Amino acid sequence: MKHKFATPAVKTLAFMACVLCAIVVAGCVFGVVALSEGGFYDMTQAELIERYVNEADPNYKLVVKLIDIGVDLRYSIYVIGAVAVVAAIALFATLMCLSGRRRGSDGVHPGYLNKVPFDVLLAAVGFGGFGLAYMASQLLDSSFDDAVSIAVAAAVCVVEFCLALGLCMSFAARIKEGTLLKNTLIAMVLKLLWKVLKAIARGIRAFVRTLPITWKALLVLAALFVSDIVILSGLNYGDLQGFGTAVLIIKIMLGLCVLYAAVMMSRLRKGARALAAGDLSHHLDTSRMVLDLKAHGEDLNSIAHGMSIAVGEQLKSERMKTELITNVSHDLKTPLTSIINYAGLINAEPTDNENIKEYCGVLMRQSERLKRLIEDLVEASKASAGVLDVALMPCDPEVFLEQAGGEYEDKLRGAGLELVTKKPARHGRIMADGRRMWRVFDNLMNNACKYAQSGTRVYMSLDYIGKQAVITIKNTSAAPLDISADELMERFVRGDQSRSTEGNGLGLSIAKSMAELQGGTLRLEIDGDLFKAVLSFPEI
Repeated sequence: MKHKFATPAVKTLAFMACVLCAIVVAGCVFGVVALSEGGFYDMTQAELIERYVNEADPNYKLVVKLIDIGVDLRYSIYVIGAVAVVAAIALFATLMCLSGRRRGSDGVHPGYLNKVPFDVLLAAVGFGGFGLAYMASQLLDSSFDDAVSIAVAAAVCVVEFCLALGLCMSFAARIKEGTLLKNTLIAMVLKLLWKVLKAIARGIRAFVRTLPITWKALLVLAALFVSDIVILSGLNYGDLQGFGTAVLIIKIMLGLCVLYAAVMMSRLRKGARALAAGDLSHHLDTSRMVLDLKAHGEDLNSIAHGMSIAVGEQLKSERMKTELITNVSHDLKTPLTSIINYAGLINAEPTDNENIKEYCGVLMRQSERLKRLIEDLVEASKASAGVLDVALMPCDPEVFLEQAGGEYEDKLRGAGLELVTKKPARHGRIMADGRRMWRVFDNLMNNACKYAQSGTRVYMSLDYIGKQAVITIKNTSAAPLDISADELMERFVRGDQSRSTEGNGLGLSIAKSMAELQGGTLRLEIDGDLFKAVLSFPEI
């Protein structure tokens, strides 16, 4: 709802009219009281002048005129007062509705007065009104004549009413804004006190958390013993004091048991933390433990032993797998090399049979593909096992972008792709192995050449985010990417299910392992047909 009448001019006029109506109401009440007590209703105008007016009074004419007005209005004053009361109520309600509103706006727009805490404002108005009332009473008791005293008292009443009306408008605006209780000095103090108490509680909690469990148990037991001693010191009767001493002895014995349990639990916790940190050689001493504590300690030792065996078996399996792949690949390379060489020799021999040339070409291409597959398989196995040699040294990541752009410019153009490179204004350095890093870029760029939609762009950018150098390569896939990023990162998995290209599904897995060996990360993001590879390396 738009408040079209909520303008400063309308609010000022309504405020002044409300004050004026209140003055009229007060005058009517005063007039009714004066007429009733002065006997105006039982006397004629001449009798009133004769009784109450002295011709020697310098204000004779003024008093006579006031008497004339009072006599003329002595019956209509009730109607005037009633109309003034209704008008004052209506104007007051209007002011309450317009408070905090602004023309052409739906929200609440409190004035500058609403920034003052309401309880402070209430106290100021209350003390101010009390001070004005006290001043008026002092003036009435002074040497001023009656006319001046009445005028001063009337002015004080008007000022007090204006202050009270302003306070009511501020109250209405705060109610609409919902800040009546929040914007008080008491609420602010309580909120600050609550924050202080919470900060103290957090500090105590943090301090207690840093304490070993033994010290925590000691603190609790000390508090209990102190409370028992305080209670016993107030007992003066022999029987009660003896009973309290017995209870104290029992609690001391129980406290020693709790302390023993706390010490043993502390040992168990240290053992569990050692296992969580990967220290499988840690052995927990359970010789002084009893019951369930001893059983739990032995279980932790059994877990450490079992995990050591499992890790050893896993390492042995990985080592055997790597050795198997290496040996098999070595055994395959010898006959494969012979096949490639003899296929080349056959292809070089002059012949009129075109089928022989075609067969030799197919044989050479497939042999080269098999050779690359064997090399990728060996490299993927070594990278996942972490046995590749990595020589880290400070490198400029911009050089890798320039090298990748130069090496793949022709290949991208042949695939109908346009490379867009973006580099930051500042320069940074990372720790990397140039040879391994180039393999990562080679796999990612080769992946873009194979699977990107022809006629689109391949974006390669470098950004420095925080303490990380972030390299992003993104392109639009030619085939629908109905596969998750995690699945695409697995070995022998490709995004094109038709397998229409010569890829073997190892490129992304090798790139990820190579990046991690150099202290970086590689993650994939897929959004529809948008494929994005993000490389992150710590900046030095």
